[in-house]
Amino acid sequence: MSYLMRKYPAEVVTRVTEWWEEDLDEVGRALCTPRYLERLIALHVANEPLENALPLKVPLHDLRTRLQQPIHKTGTGAQKSSSA
Repeated sequence: MSYLMRKYPAEVVTRVTEWWEEDLDEVGRALCTPRYLERLIALHVANEPLENALPLKVPLHDLRTRLQQPIHKTGTGAQKSSSA
């Protein structure tokens, strides 16, 4: 995750990681590899459809909800990003 935090906005990485850990079941986590997580993050940052990251059916509703929540500036250097 430190690689992703250096490359992408911290708030986006955190939200995608939380979605993977908390919203996906075991099968979803097995199908959605770290490489797919990076693709999801990159697409979100580029304002592209998240479905383009996954060649499989993983539910994205909860991820979209997380990514659309307002980003609060914190002392950790979280950056603003656009919503997908």
